Amino acid sequence: MITILIAAYNEEKFVGKTLEEVLSLPFRKQVVVVDDGSKDGTYSILRSFGEDIVLLRNLENRGKGYSLRKALRYAVGKDVVFQDADGEYPPANIERLIDKREKAGADMVVGMRTMDVVALYRDVSLTSFVANKIFVKLMGIPDVFSGQRLLKTELLKRMSLESEGFEIEAEISLKALKLNASIEFVPVSYYPRKREEGKKIGFYDFLKISGYYLKFRFSEGLL
Repeated sequence: MITILIAAYNEEKFVGKTLEEVLSLPFRKQVVVVDDGSKDGTYSILRSFGEDIVLLRNLENRGKGYSLRKALRYAVGKDVVFQDADGEYPPANIERLIDKREKAGADMVVGMRTMDVVALYRDVSLTSFVANKIFVKLMGIPDVFSGQRLLKTELLKRMSLESEGFEIEAEISLKALKLNASIEFVPVSYYPRKREEGKKIGFYDFLKISGYYLKFRFSEGLL
């Protein structure tokens, strides 16, 4: 069984479609969703899925990292998949992650986005593009911040995750490297949103991620 973890904050336009696609995937799964203090109709939509999902709720907005760490406590699958609620990463990509894991026997498989210059001017914000390029250089892996990845549950729990916000992906990448986990990357479909379409990560989050990277690199005993 695979456990799919989803954090949702004010995603009433997208979360229903995302969950329908997740639930239709042709493998045995547990789906754990955290409503992160949404102010719109997200929680009502999530409740409509009934027993098809494990539904948790934060009474106030606590952040993506906090929500995913909360969801992880309910995971029963041997493997965990992180899936965003907003549709930027189609759930159909998950089958690519599983196929790559089965062929390579990796501890973690990351859905790798293509971040070329054409995409920068067409789809991707300057902050996202520059941040990813900087951390690719620093860490030596092709996609540090991908929101769609598959990990062994045992490995994920060994990481003792502490992130509250969008730095969760960088934390997982860093700790996987420090634990000498085997990591594979597979190209996935990716449809980035713009700020006016509901994109939430921004420059402040880049600063938080940078701070976490420096803390991790120059501190001891984080694992």
